[in-house]
Amino acid sequence: MIIVGIHFVFPGTAAAIVAQTAVGATDVFLGETFQMQIQISGSDQPGQADLSGLTDFTVQPAGGRQNNSSSVTIINGRMTQDIQKSYLMDFQLTPKRIGRLVIPSISLTVEGETVRTNPVAINVQKPMDIENFKLVLELSKRKVFVGEPVQLRMVWYVGQNVRNARFNLPVLNNNSVSSASPRFIQNPGIEYVRIGLGTEEVIAVKSQGRLDGKDYTTVGFEKILIPNKTGVIPLDPATVAFEVLAGVRQNRSPGFFSDVFGSRNQEVYRKQVIPSNALALEVADLPNEGRPANFSGYVGNYRVETTAVPTDVNVGDPITLTIALSGPEYLDHISLPPLQEQLSLARDFKIPAEMEAGKFDGVRKVFTQTVRARRSDIQAIPSIELPYFDTDSATYKVARSEPISISVRETKVVTASDAEGLSASNPAASAVEAWTRGIAHNYEDLDAIVNQEFGPENWLRSPAWVSVIGGPPLVYAILLAGVVFVRRRNSDPLALRSRLVFTEVSRELAAIQRIGLESSSDAVLDCLRRYLGGKLRMSHGALTYKDVDQLMIKKGVDPSDLEELKELMKMCEANRFAGGNAGGDPGAVAGQCISLVKKLEQVLK
Repeated sequence: MIIVGIHFVFPGTAAAIVAQTAVGATDVFLGETFQMQIQISGSDQPGQADLSGLTDFTVQPAGGRQNNSSSVTIINGRMTQDIQKSYLMDFQLTPKRIGRLVIPSISLTVEGETVRTNPVAINVQKPMDIENFKLVLELSKRKVFVGEPVQLRMVWYVGQNVRNARFNLPVLNNNSVSSASPRFIQNPGIEYVRIGLGTEEVIAVKSQGRLDGKDYTTVGFEKILIPNKTGVIPLDPATVAFEVLAGVRQNRSPGFFSDVFGSRNQEVYRKQVIPSNALALEVADLPNEGRPANFSGYVGNYRVETTAVPTDVNVGDPITLTIALSGPEYLDHISLPPLQEQLSLARDFKIPAEMEAGKFDGVRKVFTQTVRARRSDIQAIPSIELPYFDTDSATYKVARSEPISISVRETKVVTASDAEGLSASNPAASAVEAWTRGIAHNYEDLDAIVNQEFGPENWLRSPAWVSVIGGPPLVYAILLAGVVFVRRRNSDPLALRSRLVFTEVSRELAAIQRIGLESSSDAVLDCLRRYLGGKLRMSHGALTYKDVDQLMIKKGVDPSDLEELKELMKMCEANRFAGGNAGGDPGAVAGQCISLVKKLEQVLK
């Protein structure tokens, strides 16, 4: 008998930590976003990176992940296991100027150790206008005041089939302005698409337009800019990076299948980046002359309306005061000043410090607050005043609501007799019994005594007392069970979302399959993203196949299903800007997605 000894050898894990920088492309256009990755070897922990040297780029973190690997070798009965630890940190970079730019050596702190990456050179080219495409920026006003919202509109005129479009708007990273998206109000009959803007997505309107005598498909969206400093603020050109159809290549493979099926045409796309026009925003300061002492920075032309319910109350009764602000087109960033600053209101009414957040009612932003009258001589809720700067007349004004008439009664003092329901009269005396045989002596008869014993035994005999004593604990137990159930269900809302998303998405996909519109591919892609996001507990807004492939593999999804998922997402993405011409019947695409989601549900449920 021959006995072979097997030895396990594990190399030490205290390998030297090194880091290097890798980029997705070294030749890019100005405004084109590309990927930078910091690869850490010798550790699977994220590092603290000093990115202050990347002054020529706009930097957006894009997540990170472990990338460990291990291998086992057996030589002459000696087993050796090699474990390689690494971590990948992803970033999205957008160059700010043209020329040869350098990503400098980046300092990282990993597990208490400081390491540096290698520098990388990037060649940045100037975007060029090309035929059949145009990107246009428009401002609702060129001259504004500090704090005055202005609408910036971007319109992309598309004359050919494109795919994988992503926009870049440099002004969104300008510290001289704050930016926001206007409220989305869906209108029937309008086609909406999601487009990439930097590292986020926005909802754009897809339509038809005409420019310089030529018809185009247009994709447009708006942003709100609020300047926070005076002077001329330059709005650098925006860019859109996309792939445009350049032609068709014929692939001819010799052999039997080529003879039977013939040649297969393959569409060829080329990358292109085009710029928009440049704009400038002239910002003036608010004048000091005529500025009210209680001015809080409201810029625009405001109106204030109030209502109150009820208006016939006792002293101290709650009154719901509703205050509606209107006037400017953009009110999302507006909050109501504390009502305690309304001196006439605070004098006559008690006002809680907390106020409900505003809600939109059409074009108005509505706030509600509970107030209580202090005295019975109050006859009205006074006007609510809002000082503002009117940009049309360039003067300070005060918006005032109309007073609201109310009736306030003195609160009645409740006595113990009122609470017990007793009358003020004396109890009736017992009737005097006539006695014909002289003067009767006083006596007590046991029959006149009523047994009024009051104790636990009597309580248990009375259904009313049983309900009084046992009711509150029973109600408390029921409420406690309900609270425990709700808290357990809400402790993991993502789990609840994961259980419901399959039913929701299946119902929407079935509706899309019945309709079969050309815009269905975009809706199918949204359903697919929401399903994957719900099941994998991820944000679904800009979900891509690369974001989910490793997680799906770990959960045991069949490779053929993964490949089908990849191709389906690719087809839907291509159809977004190709007008449905990138491939696949819309109804068939929805049907294919239904079938795929059912297969994935068997593994991910």
